[in-house]
Amino acid sequence: AYGRLREQKWELTAASLEEVGWDVELNYEDYGSYITSTFLGDIAEGVAYGPIIGSPRDPHDVLSRNHASTSARRNWSGTPIDEQEQHDARIREQEGIMDLEERLEYIHQFQRDAAEYLLFVPSVGPAGLSYHNPYVQNYHPKAGYNFAFTAFSKAWFTEERIAQD
Repeated sequence: AYGRLREQKWELTAASLEEVGWDVELNYEDYGSYITSTFLGDIAEGVAYGPIIGSPRDPHDVLSRNHASTSARRNWSGTPIDEQEQHDARIREQEGIMDLEERLEYIHQFQRDAAEYLLFVPSVGPAGLSYHNPYVQNYHPKAGYNFAFTAFSKAWFTEERIAQD
């Protein structure tokens, strides 16, 4: 349902994981089935792959919303990984680092260490392209689920364009 481009992305991800030794089987789910099962942590066996939702402005957004055991978005079931307690402590610790360079190094080291136990399969968001005519004002697209709202609902035509109709 997401189209061939997304399927190619998932196939590439699967191929990359197979190269490093994972046994990968793609199992595409209808969104309705996904949101009422896999999204809620009802995963029969293996690992579910899905997007880390949002366009974070700060690493803390990803760490606290998607990785911390106390996050409402951390909705999968099962036994936590052995490293989860240490993971949570590091998330809390990075909140207090005020020096930018020190914090960046801390986050980078955290990423390198977390890659050893791979809580999430790394992925990238596909790039998008958006354009508008000069007579469209306040057009402001932003990546995310509310794209249509932010891009279109606040936009308007110039008086000159309106007069053409």
